[in-house]
Amino acid sequence: MQLLLGLIIGSTITAVIFIFREKKLVNELIQNHQKEIVQKDYEITQLNNSLTAINKKTLSSQEKQKTDRINLSFLDNLPSQFINLKQFLANKEWQKADEETARIMLSISQTKSSYLSVTEIRNFPLKYLIQIDKLWTYYSQNHFGFSVQREIYLKLNQKNTFTQEIWRKVGHVLGWYVNKQWLGNYEKLTFSREAPRGQFPFLPIWKGVFWGGFIDSQGDRFVAIISRMADC
Repeated sequence: MQLLLGLIIGSTITAVIFIFREKKLVNELIQNHQKEIVQKDYEITQLNNSLTAINKKTLSSQEKQKTDRINLSFLDNLPSQFINLKQFLANKEWQKADEETARIMLSISQTKSSYLSVTEIRNFPLKYLIQIDKLWTYYSQNHFGFSVQREIYLKLNQKNTFTQEIWRKVGHVLGWYVNKQWLGNYEKLTFSREAPRGQFPFLPIWKGVFWGGFIDSQGDRFVAIISRMADC
């Protein structure tokens, strides 16, 4: 009887141990499975993030290409009098481009003078001013142009109060005012991309006065163009 009882108890203990081990094994399997699920969720999340980034990059690239096409469309719709300017700029012939810019602006303004007055600059057709500026900024890679000059001017004149001091600071940055004096003649300018940023267009501002050396009062014509660009 005792032997039977011992066998029963032994079997019971063995069964309990077996059940405990099985339960532990099952729990381990469940935990491992849960870890695998978490890992898979993480991998899926990472994959989704990567796909989202790729989609955004693709859309951004497509939008940029679309914007570039829109921005460059002006090259195909230029007035006939702008063709030479476009060609000079495309060939990096900065001096010829500068001279052609002055000629175009004088022609469009229909002035009887050899240079543009402050009033004529203020009344210059905005659409043509924008086209001239776009040509300069595009072909110089944003190194030259009226809008570049305006950007520099605003950085140096945050209070928007034009003074002789501000004008000379602008002239210094643009390479027009060197060693505390305005350049003596046109040929002293640097007609290359090595020129200071914003040095051109030059003649629309200075034409008619630079022959005898530059003067402080030409700031009025510069500000007139910069102010006109603010309407763009």
